[in-house]
Amino acid sequence: MKANPVKANSMKQEPIRITYLVDFLRTVQAGTEKQLAHLLTALPQSGFKVDLISLQTSPFLIQEAIRAFPQIRIASLGANSDISRSIPAMFKLFFMLRKSQSDILHCFFPTSNSIGALIGRWAGIRHIITSRRDMAFNLTRTDVLKLKAANPFVEAVIANSSAVKKKAMALERIDKDRIHVIPNGIDYAAYENAADKPPSRVPVIGIVANLNRDVKRVDVFIRAAALVCKLHPETEFKVVGDGHLRPYLEGLALSLGLSSQIRFEGRRSDVSRLLREMDIGVICSDSEGLSNAIMEYMAAGLPVVATDCGGNSELVANGENGLLVTPGDHEALAGALSSLIENPERVKKMGQAGRGHIQARFTISKMLQDTISLYKELVTAT
Repeated sequence: MKANPVKANSMKQEPIRITYLVDFLRTVQAGTEKQLAHLLTALPQSGFKVDLISLQTSPFLIQEAIRAFPQIRIASLGANSDISRSIPAMFKLFFMLRKSQSDILHCFFPTSNSIGALIGRWAGIRHIITSRRDMAFNLTRTDVLKLKAANPFVEAVIANSSAVKKKAMALERIDKDRIHVIPNGIDYAAYENAADKPPSRVPVIGIVANLNRDVKRVDVFIRAAALVCKLHPETEFKVVGDGHLRPYLEGLALSLGLSSQIRFEGRRSDVSRLLREMDIGVICSDSEGLSNAIMEYMAAGLPVVATDCGGNSELVANGENGLLVTPGDHEALAGALSSLIENPERVKKMGQAGRGHIQARFTISKMLQDTISLYKELVTAT
């Protein structure tokens, strides 16, 4: 007797296999790494088979990432420099990607976006996705040439803001239809307590920034603080973050007479608790893709004073949930901060507006939904 064929829609669908390729993974607290961590946590629960390959190794990758993401296969290439200069390293990556049998290779950071994408295509992975998450402020001419060489083999590019998309189109001549804007997402609920806070005894203004990056311009924040203190000497300031620039910034604060008014909190895992102690959040970078710090401020119910660069204006509606100022202008920053200190009711209304803006457009669930939809669209289209 001839067996009845099994209907296609009754067969168990094979899970989508995806490999994330990164240049390094030293923390999950930085901007891009935090978004990647959300994906690594959620995708296995959504039926994906997930691998993570890092070109460079690190204590975090070896000791903490494996515990943090138990459902992920994690491997390191162990390269200490640009793999394009090491034929053995490139072959090692080729065989690792070939063995993964992935449907999708999703790359983060410059080397993975270029050399990694090319090797992924060579290894037979059909769907290559690369990422653009800043305004290319640190790319060299050689970096751009490598990206241009890889782009014909890339099926989709994910940008985290419209500003970043426009920059990639102009710099790399990528067709606009291949670039998908998927903004960063934030755990809105984690900041509930920060948003529900009692009035501060004195105005407290804070900045959350990576003190390893000159582009964050925390020096502008400190110079603005000195001007604010001339008008409002009771104001307190907090710098949350750490890095090699910290001694210089502490010295600058001391030289401007701010030793008793500004506190360097260092790198903290309890940022939401610290935001509860603040009244205004500041970003004074010269360049931003889509600032996670701004989203954290807004989720915590803080008005934001930010520089008008990159994707900041996609988060901060000037005059509604914050104020935008010219990059590098500490006097303009001080003026904006003073205007808010002098109008507590405006501070409250802006904070409420910002929190609503984040809840409506920039949640983790929306970022995950949009990313997973793109993955499925690419795989099912073939």
